[in-house]
Amino acid sequence: MSEEFLTVKQYAKHRGVTPTAVRDAIAYGRVKTYTRGGSVKLKIPEADHDWDASTNPAQNTATNKGRPPSNSKMLKDVPAFQESRAIREAYNARITKLDYEQKRGALVEKQAVINEVTKIALAVRDKMRTLPQKLSAVVASETDPHKIELKMQDEIDDALRGLYELKDL
Repeated sequence: MSEEFLTVKQYAKHRGVTPTAVRDAIAYGRVKTYTRGGSVKLKIPEADHDWDASTNPAQNTATNKGRPPSNSKMLKDVPAFQESRAIREAYNARITKLDYEQKRGALVEKQAVINEVTKIALAVRDKMRTLPQKLSAVVASETDPHKIELKMQDEIDDALRGLYELKDL
């Protein structure tokens, strides 16, 4: 079985790096070379092993795409700079939109809504609690269920009308 030899340019393409990076690795003795036919050649499995063993992963831009080295456990999930910047810009755009919507009056504070709903609920409760007091004498003296129902309906309508008038609180 013959071993495959590659030129510097071919090996650079194989590794996904520039030929200059391969030449630098050869010059510093990080990758073993062979001379074949008057030119420098590299054996693929041997050169790959040498490259992996002697190259700083942080400098390997072909595999890291600007990310920290893969052996860095603390920075493993940190996105690349441009991705981080895009995320930051997206959030800044959302915050700017919320500020704009609030200033034009399209947004209100959550607590203000809760306070208004509470005020309305208390008003409904108070109006409904007055009904037995208003109706007790009528219900006690009336024997006709239809007349009792009409009187109760009138009182409920009056109470609800009163709540409608409270809408400008």
